Amino acid sequence: MLPGCCKNGIVISKIPVMQAGLKEVMRTHFPEYEIISSASAEDLTLLQLRRSGLVIADLAGESEDP
Repeated sequence: MLPGCCKNGIVISKIPVMQAGLKEVMRTHFPEYEIISSASAEDLTLLQLRRSGLVIADLAGESEDP
């Protein structure tokens, strides 16, 4: 494997509070991971995706009807 591989994570969510919260949980419980966040998967580069061993995606999105 490439050096630095699999110790990177990505949080994908359109909700900034969700991004911040999930990043903080990961930093607290998995400090060895470098976490980045993005509003959508389309904003990520292929290199970022290849280097990541963990992707957390918020599938709920922004719903107007609860």
